[in-house]
Amino acid sequence: MGRGCVLLTVAVAGCNSIFGLAPTHEMEPAIPGLFMPPAGPTTCAGAPDFATWQYTPHVVAGTPGVLHPTFLTADRVVFMMQGHLFESGLDGGVVRLTSLELYDGENLASPAAGPGGDVIWFLRLYGSSQGLYYATRDADGWAQARTDFGVISEQVQPGTVGFYDGTGRMVIAMQRTSMDRGRLVELESEDGLSWTQLDTLPFSDGSVSMYDPALSADGCFVLYSVYGNATNDLYVAARGGDGVFAAPVHLDKAAGGAQPAIDPSLHELWFNQLGGGLVQATP
Repeated sequence: MGRGCVLLTVAVAGCNSIFGLAPTHEMEPAIPGLFMPPAGPTTCAGAPDFATWQYTPHVVAGTPGVLHPTFLTADRVVFMMQGHLFESGLDGGVVRLTSLELYDGENLASPAAGPGGDVIWFLRLYGSSQGLYYATRDADGWAQARTDFGVISEQVQPGTVGFYDGTGRMVIAMQRTSMDRGRLVELESEDGLSWTQLDTLPFSDGSVSMYDPALSADGCFVLYSVYGNATNDLYVAARGGDGVFAAPVHLDKAAGGAQPAIDPSLHELWFNQLGGGLVQATP
C-alpha cells in the first residue's frame, strides 16, 4: 500500500455502519441549531490563483505531524494525529481535545470546521460509538452529539462549511459501498442539523477517488484530493453563476498533495505532501 493510500485509510476507513440511519447514541443534540446562514444571494468571483502562491514547508511546534487540518478561524486550527483531535495556533500551542474522547483507544478522525469556528464535525472510528458527530464549543471545551447527513452510504467524510445563497453548504466525500470510489456531494442546511443533498458536482462521477473536501467560507470553490495508485493530488473546482461547480483544475504546485485546508479569509492554504509533511501556501 502506498503512502497516498495510507492517508486515505486514516481519513475515512473503518466506518462499517450505514450513515444516514437514525442516531442511536445516548447523546442528543444540545442546541436547536448549529448556525444561522446570512440572507441574500452570493456572487462568486472564482477561486484564488493558487499557481501564483508561495509554497513552503510548515511545522506546528508541539506535535510530530498534522493530519487533516481544518481552520476554525484565520489563526486557529483543529487536526488529527494518532487517533486524537488537537487544537492549536498556526505555529504551536497544541492542546488535545480530551473532552471529545469517550474511551481509551478510540480513533477520532477527519475534523471539519463550521463558520465562526464554534462547531466542528468529525468521525469516531470503530467500536459501538462509531459514526459521525458534531461538537460545539462551550465554557468547558467541546460538547458533542451524534448526527447524520441524511445520506445512505457506507462511508462518509465531512467537509468544512461555508455560506452560499442564504444557506449553509458542505461538500462531503462518500462511498455508497466499500467497493465504490469516493465521490463528492454537496449538502445544504438552514441550521447545521438537517441536511439536503444537491446535484452541483457533475465532475464527481466515480471515475477517480475523490476525498478530503474543503469548501471555502464563501461557498465559491472547493479543494479536494484525488487518490490513485500510491499517489495523490490536489484539485480546485469553482462554482459558476448557475450554482454548479465547473470542471476542476489541478494544483500543479501542490503535486503529491492531500488533505487541503483553506482559512476563512482565503489567505492561507495547508495540505500534506506525499513524503514531505505539512505545506503552507500564501498569496
